[in-house]
Amino acid sequence: MLPKVSILLLNWNNWKETEECLESLKNIKYPNFNIILIDNGSVDDSLSRMKNFKTSNSQLEIVILENNENLGFGGGNNPGIHYALKNGSDYVLLLNNDTFVDRDFLDKLVEVADHNPKIGLTTPSIFFHDACPSVAFGRRRERELLWFGGKTYIQWRKMDKAVTIELFKKKIPQGSLPSKIKFATGACMLIKREVLEKVKGFYPPYFLYFEDVDLGFEIMRAGYELVWVPSSSIWHKVSATTLPKLGSASLQYYNTRNILLLAKRCGPFWVKIYMHFWSVYTYFKQQLKIISGYNKELSLAIKQGIEDYYRGRFGKYQNFE
Repeated sequence: MLPKVSILLLNWNNWKETEECLESLKNIKYPNFNIILIDNGSVDDSLSRMKNFKTSNSQLEIVILENNENLGFGGGNNPGIHYALKNGSDYVLLLNNDTFVDRDFLDKLVEVADHNPKIGLTTPSIFFHDACPSVAFGRRRERELLWFGGKTYIQWRKMDKAVTIELFKKKIPQGSLPSKIKFATGACMLIKREVLEKVKGFYPPYFLYFEDVDLGFEIMRAGYELVWVPSSSIWHKVSATTLPKLGSASLQYYNTRNILLLAKRCGPFWVKIYMHFWSVYTYFKQQLKIISGYNKELSLAIKQGIEDYYRGRFGKYQNFE
């Protein structure tokens, strides 16, 4: 019998995207799975729509969990991870609700993970959804514009840009084999039960951003490998035309605060020293920008991120929704 996989989908005020992801999951080939829908404190009608979807799709094994408030990405997913382990799942698949999956993506992830006991996590090739706007199951189109394709970098000297993904790669070389990587994105990661029993899920204080990188470090410290499976494919609804909008104040706040937290928890010894010099330099640099009025909103967010890290303020920053 094939291993049991629990697919976790975290929803926060975004049922439309979640439903579209669920529709793609209805067509996957892998037979032994259930879906754990987690509502992360939505204030719209997401929860009632989840229940209606479950009722009208009785052919799927769906479990609905409800968080009383928005716990962020890691904290929101953790109850689903714990539920899956408690109920005997062999694997947990963390999947962003704004994705669209290939029919055999899960078969390929499980096959590679099951083949080697040293592999703790597998992740697919992730493409910009806009590159294939009308993909129909059974009709393959040319796949373009990789969002995540195994090319990942951790360059601690850059700090605020330490963790990077090579974007916009046009094609995966034909015949590419599964390969070890340094980190996997939380958009889609398949993790073995024995691994999750050791690492206990995500570290909640991040709230948003870098919790997936932290988890990858935890998995590697536990003695396992992270592996990219090129032949497994999903699409992520991140438009290449809207990437500049990612320079928002909330993103800058979480990026700044959390890279410091990541450096403290996962960086080598020299980084744990270097991060303090970087913090002082960056703090006063942003102060000068604030005085000059240049990008004041972003500079205030970065400055606040540094302050909150050193004050031990983690979780959700209330000014950013």
